[in-house]
Amino acid sequence: MIDTIRVASTEITHRHLTDAIPDGPWQDWAARLIPTLTLEAVIAWLDTGQPDPEHAAKRIQHAIHGVIRAAQPI
Repeated sequence: MIDTIRVASTEITHRHLTDAIPDGPWQDWAARLIPTLTLEAVIAWLDTGQPDPEHAAKRIQHAIHGVIRAAQPI
C-alpha cells in the first residue's frame, strides 16, 4: 500500500514540476522528495502541537518551493 501511494505521489508531483524543472535526474529527485517532505512536515507540525495553524500551510509551501529551487538549473 505504501509503495502504491509513493509511486502515485511521485507521478503526480512529476506532472506538476514539468514547467519548473527540466526533465532529468533533478526533476526525479524533487518529485521523490516533495511528497515525503510534505508528509513529514505535516506530521512534525502535528507532533509539535500544531503551532501557528493559520500560517502552517504557507510555511510548508515555502519548504516545498525550496526543494524546487534547489532542483532548478544553476
